[in-house]
Amino acid sequence: ALLLRGLPAIKEGFGLGLGGARPPWAGMPWLDRIRGGSSYDAEAALRATKPAFPRERAATVASDWVAPRDQEAGRSSFGEALELRAQGLNVVDLRCGHVIWGRRELTLGGGESYSSTPTRAPKCQPLADFATVSEFSFDPTDATLLARDPRGQLLIAWRPASMRSPDDPEFDPLAHYRLDAPPPPAFHGWTALGVRGALDDGAGWRSLSGVASVRVDDLRLVVDGDQIYTLPLDAEPLEIDQGRSLLAAHGERVIACTPRCVSIDPGLGRPVTAAALLGTAPLRLLVRDGAAYGLVHLDAPREALPEHRLTEILRAQFDRRDRERDELRTEYAAWVSRVMSGVPSEYDEAKLTATREAFAKHRAEHKAEREAAAARAAAAREAFAKQMAEHRAEREAAATSGAAAPP
Repeated sequence: ALLLRGLPAIKEGFGLGLGGARPPWAGMPWLDRIRGGSSYDAEAALRATKPAFPRERAATVASDWVAPRDQEAGRSSFGEALELRAQGLNVVDLRCGHVIWGRRELTLGGGESYSSTPTRAPKCQPLADFATVSEFSFDPTDATLLARDPRGQLLIAWRPASMRSPDDPEFDPLAHYRLDAPPPPAFHGWTALGVRGALDDGAGWRSLSGVASVRVDDLRLVVDGDQIYTLPLDAEPLEIDQGRSLLAAHGERVIACTPRCVSIDPGLGRPVTAAALLGTAPLRLLVRDGAAYGLVHLDAPREALPEHRLTEILRAQFDRRDRERDELRTEYAAWVSRVMSGVPSEYDEAKLTATREAFAKHRAEHKAEREAAAARAAAAREAFAKQMAEHRAEREAAATSGAAAPP
């Protein structure tokens, strides 16, 4: 408890296995050695602390397996010649860059409902791979994708802003057929970032849930929501607090990104195997090297890591995406206000007629299904009644003749 509060530490085990010699970290005021020495069971400590430092892992590699509902949506929207890949809820046609945006919502009964929105790319853009970047947004339909084309060029795309009707019983359910209704947001397709690279297809950074890892030049960019971290290519993931911070191991050093990345030498003298962020002002870390723990809470030797130029390019694209969504949602909110205030408008009669016909067809099909189900139920009841009558007759006949009654 003293250590976690940054108070003077009670150092233990300095003489264990060292013959009373001065420990190597004694000249490092930024490091409080918590436990150490040959009698320390590192494996037992690893087992004991594993639940305390969980890795946020999930399979996020674009998969060949695509749900049948998305396959059907792709065929009906884009044609038969498709090369679909899925990651999370989103599906991309690598042949031309068309996207099927998925959405999952909880229902009132505690279940889940899934819907998909196919969007055709304005021009055919062949892709080799893609990754989904998690967005920390109030709208669950927001999604951003990073991709690589067959020549190694990196690209970005995002889902158009969704326009939901307000949950207000006073809102006209036919308002979207008004002639003054704003058009549905268009999918702009894929924007080239002007940088060649590769999406990480290994089991390390790419396996972190909701995080896209990009290898460019001799660096690794980890894209976590709107945060972009530039790391050495051989850095290994330790811990991530999505949208806020990231910790990585780089040999005997630990890299802390909060969000700017600094490389810190805790002075353990061994490769760092685990770390936890305790505070950012000032920066405090709990680190482990497999044999001991250390609390880094003072000015440890550190160096700021430079950012790759792709970082600024991605930030500019994120700003463009957010401005576009804000403008569309502002326009839509203004239109909803006009509808709610009773401003009159003509309706698109062709769309209204088509909708009414589709609804009437659906009701007719539903009525036919209900009538068929009722007929099947009536036939089943009639068959059961007939069977029971035959069985009753058999029992009465057996009782009359004195024979054993049927079961």
